Amino acid sequence: MRLRVHDLLRVAKPAGIHFDDPAPPWVQKRLTAAPWVVARRTPAMSGWLAAGLRGKLRSERCAIWVHESAIAETIAPEDLVEAGLSAHGLRRRALPAIALLPAVATIMRDHAAGVLWGPTGSVGIELASGEPWVTDSSDLDVMIRARAPLARSLARTLHACLSRLKPRVDLLIEAPLGGIALADWATDGPCLIRSHFGPRLVTDPWAHVGGADIS
Repeated sequence: MRLRVHDLLRVAKPAGIHFDDPAPPWVQKRLTAAPWVVARRTPAMSGWLAAGLRGKLRSERCAIWVHESAIAETIAPEDLVEAGLSAHGLRRRALPAIALLPAVATIMRDHAAGVLWGPTGSVGIELASGEPWVTDSSDLDVMIRARAPLARSLARTLHACLSRLKPRVDLLIEAPLGGIALADWATDGPCLIRSHFGPRLVTDPWAHVGGADIS
């Protein structure tokens, strides 16, 4: 199964989830309310996928492994933009993080038309599951899927526009070598990138090591 970091996975078979340590007490309630997990950036054994499970509190985070046979549905963040701008988003527009989506969509349309982007974090989980997950204190996490190089001049423009929005918009660029914060790519010099093999400093997030795409 070909999945990308940040893809949301609906788990139909809870028995297909493996925990390295005993499951925290909040996990069962969380999976019953919204059986969605998020693909994470870690190599996995054949037939298994690395994923993350999050609860309603910031302290509730858990790394898990999901067997491919347990996954009933996958949704990419870029597929959630319309959901955030339509009926569900309107019903929840009183929440600051969801209220920001139209402004982010306008910025992306005006400055980065054609670039794939979408909400992640609690907003992504809520839009995928239909369950209330966003709170008044939630930030808006956003991902750009940049398979081709994203010019630093464009990164600076996007960062300047998004920095004016409240609450904070945390944007991560997904490049072939891994994820890089928009704020970092908007500066000069090497940047810290999150790869499958841990953090590393790179000068070109779109380079390929040995011809292999490791994002």
